Amino acid sequence: MGHFLLVNLLLPKIRASKEARIVNVSSLAHGIPPGKLDFEDLMSEKKYNDWNAYMRSKLANVYFTRQLDEELKNGKITNVKTCSLHPGLVRTELGRNMNPTMQKIINTVAFPGFWLFTKSPI
Repeated sequence: MGHFLLVNLLLPKIRASKEARIVNVSSLAHGIPPGKLDFEDLMSEKKYNDWNAYMRSKLANVYFTRQLDEELKNGKITNVKTCSLHPGLVRTELGRNMNPTMQKIINTVAFPGFWLFTKSPI
């Protein structure tokens, strides 16, 4: 809802532009199974899993972008392009709250070479 509210507040300025873009950051993780939103537990209050929550949040960004694009086209707003993107692998603290066993595996097996293929968040 926050994304939609912000876009609505900015839309008059965006529409007044000669050419505008709305870019939402997502992740390739949006397509990892289950690859769908759980509308029975949208906020993961019944069953929480950190990775599922992350993947579903990225899927929601993709859906939001597609819906926004459709609404702009239906409103005959043609000067605005929308897209969602995967920024690549970025070294963040995404796993800081994950399962301790998984953290240990990642830190000892994957992370030593991982820095070669990732981007700095700053």
